[in-house]
Amino acid sequence: MQSAPPFPWAANRTLAALLVAVLWSDSLAAKPFGPRAKDASSDINTLRNQIAALNSGTPIEVRLLIAKEKLRGKLGKVDADGFVLQGRDPAASGRRVRFDQIKSLKVLPGKRSTIAGWIIAGALIGVVVVALVIYLEVRHNE
Repeated sequence: MQSAPPFPWAANRTLAALLVAVLWSDSLAAKPFGPRAKDASSDINTLRNQIAALNSGTPIEVRLLIAKEKLRGKLGKVDADGFVLQGRDPAASGRRVRFDQIKSLKVLPGKRSTIAGWIIAGALIGVVVVALVIYLEVRHNE
């Protein structure tokens, strides 16, 4: 007569461990670790579309993939493979940047004021000066 195992589950322990290992390895194979790789061609097409929407001379900031550099300048000549990033000196030829080198692209706010901005600022200053003159005249006549 055989004796019963000390624990009721001890006889099936090997089978249970094997079943857990198979199920666990199958679920790991279905889901890769970390973030999924992006499709490089769709990223390049997105960058091309962003650049195409910008005017020449627009200030931009470009972060590169490999060198991890951050470049700032104005958008120059654009072609199918990349564009030229102009530095501060307009006489310089600029730096050629290919679309496949870019990690991110950011449009920088322009530093130039528009004519409308100057007109609005002048009008506001004029209103404040006129209001101050009227206030001082009323206070002086009291």
